[in-house]
Amino acid sequence: MSIDGMIRTVDNGITIYSWRVFEPWKDRIKVGITGRNGGFSAPPLHSLNLGHLVDDEPSSLERNRAVVAATLGVPEAPWAVANQVHGTRIGLVNHKPDAPFDSCDVLYVSEKGVIAAILLADCLPVVIYDPHRHRGIICHAGWRGTAAGIAEVAVKYLVNDGSRIENLFAATGPGIGSCCYPVEKEVALTLRDSFDYQENVILNDGKDGYRLNLEEANLVRLRASGLREENLGGAGFCTACRQDEFFSYRKERGLTGRHAALMVLF
Repeated sequence: MSIDGMIRTVDNGITIYSWRVFEPWKDRIKVGITGRNGGFSAPPLHSLNLGHLVDDEPSSLERNRAVVAATLGVPEAPWAVANQVHGTRIGLVNHKPDAPFDSCDVLYVSEKGVIAAILLADCLPVVIYDPHRHRGIICHAGWRGTAAGIAEVAVKYLVNDGSRIENLFAATGPGIGSCCYPVEKEVALTLRDSFDYQENVILNDGKDGYRLNLEEANLVRLRASGLREENLGGAGFCTACRQDEFFSYRKERGLTGRHAALMVLF
């Protein structure tokens, strides 16, 4: 089933959204974002919470990760999960997948058979893949990471590592949309001053009211980094509007679990 720029699949009661832009390589890479249903966590983390820094029962988290790994077809795979701080530091998921990823909002994946995970609940993922070199990056992009140029940081890392810009494919979202994301003037001005954004990124409601379109903001930065338009994908929907399918920090006033953007190389 296709939804906006994504494909929704349900297996073992678990919903995973994948980006259509990566479909040509679906036998070599599994990359997508989980929903919130089909797991074992109790309210208010119900039910497929994948976050380890929220107040969940360890046994519930373990069972949740196990059912996701089985759904991905890698039941024995180790997990590499970032401890995020809204920065741009990159963790390397290579030959030591169990290494700590503290103060890290970007995971660079070059090792096969490891589940690399970025945790989300309104912030959005930025995912980049080089099918020629078979490696990729997933990023946790809130407004701070977006203002710090997290998408550009990821592209530059891949290029410096040997990737060619014309070979990179990328996707953004889903995350909280401008429909549900009012911000203070200082936040809007920080983003405006960081980049020469298009008008549809920072929306002025009048009377110093602002809303942010984080998905478009990161797409703007991917285009500015040189990625081809035909190599870009997006979600085009708001996770806060779909609170029945995704965790939303804002809508649930912080008492919520975490879904995850995942990448596994085969």
